[in-house]
Amino acid sequence: MEIVTFSDPPFNSKFSGNTIDICPVGALTSADFRFKARVWELVDTPSVCGHCPVGCNIILGARVGEIRRSVPRQNEAVNEVWICDKGRFAHHYLRSPQRIPTPLIRRDGQLVQTTWEEALKFASSELARIQKQFGPQALAGIGSLRTTNEEQYLFQKFMRVVLGTNNLDHRLEGGWGEAERWALPTASIRALEEADAILMVGCDPSEEVPVLELRIKKAMRRHAAKLIVLSPRPLELSARATHWLQHRPGSEGAVLAGILKRLLESSSLDEKSRRSIEDSLPTTATDLGLSEDELDGAAATLAQTQRVALL
Repeated sequence: MEIVTFSDPPFNSKFSGNTIDICPVGALTSADFRFKARVWELVDTPSVCGHCPVGCNIILGARVGEIRRSVPRQNEAVNEVWICDKGRFAHHYLRSPQRIPTPLIRRDGQLVQTTWEEALKFASSELARIQKQFGPQALAGIGSLRTTNEEQYLFQKFMRVVLGTNNLDHRLEGGWGEAERWALPTASIRALEEADAILMVGCDPSEEVPVLELRIKKAMRRHAAKLIVLSPRPLELSARATHWLQHRPGSEGAVLAGILKRLLESSSLDEKSRRSIEDSLPTTATDLGLSEDELDGAAATLAQTQRVALL
């Protein structure tokens, strides 16, 4: 017979591990860390979680050279005292048996194990051959999203100075280049919970940046912040939203144009300025899967608020 806790409905949270930290008597233990080490045996190292862009502050506890646990490190401006379960438990990929422990070189159509010395010699000779035969512009590099700023700096230095090419990036998507051209101001993480209205466009904080979900919920709970969600599919936060605009997939731009045109109609701008802005907007699609009332409601909510956060 096994004695367990009764939970109906079941405890389903992306932050379940935090219950261990806030237990006042230390009676709760992580099954993931249990019997792995004594706390006083750990070598604790302050670090930053790399699983999402939030950059939660954490402490990595290691024993015999291996990470045994990850716990939150207080930083009120970022994650306060919380981390999501991914940041707490996903460190096991570091010693996963599915990771490639040694370099591989393709020979006769098959990947075979080799030494680091041979792999580095092969890579350098191939890069030199391509550079000499086709020129530096035939080379390109993509950095990892998991590497540090210092490592990314060294990577771009290697590509630009050693190989002589500017063909490098750290993203697999190309959409941000156009957006960055406008140099839009960004707010702090803490400022999110001070917003009067939060507009979510094509994102899912609950999955992508879980700690920001806590900030959004805090804003809604503490001063009744309005949440407007643009998403063609149900999200965890859409059920809490003031307005959920369930538009047709791919029509986010047209929905935003429709909201902006309604905001311009109620603005104090002169007619000439308003017309110039409206003329620059894309034509709103006739079939967004939304009613006029839904667009009117979202626009009215935004018009009535002073501090709006855009995600």
